[in-house]
Amino acid sequence: MSDIGMARTSEPIAQPVQQAPPAPSTHSSVGEKFLPGEVYRFFNVNPIGPDKTANKYLGEIYKWASKDAHSLGDTLTKLRDIERKVGQPALDEHRYTRVYNYVRMSSFMDSMKEDKRRFKENASRKYREQQKQIEVKLAEIKKKEKREMSEIDKESKFHIKELNKMQKVYEG
Repeated sequence: MSDIGMARTSEPIAQPVQQAPPAPSTHSSVGEKFLPGEVYRFFNVNPIGPDKTANKYLGEIYKWASKDAHSLGDTLTKLRDIERKVGQPALDEHRYTRVYNYVRMSSFMDSMKEDKRRFKENASRKYREQQKQIEVKLAEIKKKEKREMSEIDKESKFHIKELNKMQKVYEG
């Protein structure tokens, strides 16, 4: 008898493909805060690279952009809008440099506005205090004047009575 049956193949049987869970965003430390990897990807910067200036700039940019943002998506949208606003970088300039300069100027303007607001607040507070002091002094002066006037009035009434007495004596 001959072996009749299925022919054997030399190909291995395929195994199911195991998919690893998606890798979390790479984060790089800047100071005490961590920058999301998406920020590095947005600017095409290697988070592990030796460029400390890029890490510093990106840290400042991220801190500024995430100040009022509710999520990372809002932050990245804000960065995209700013990048559109500042335009294309020069040939030898990085994209993040232009955004960093914008952020730096914006932060400076914000601090100037805050200083102006505090100055106005302090000036108006001082004005109100001075106004209150003036009103208190004016009230004191009015009281003093009123007392003096009442004393003068008493004296004049006394002198009028004396004058009337003398007139009666002289006439009579």
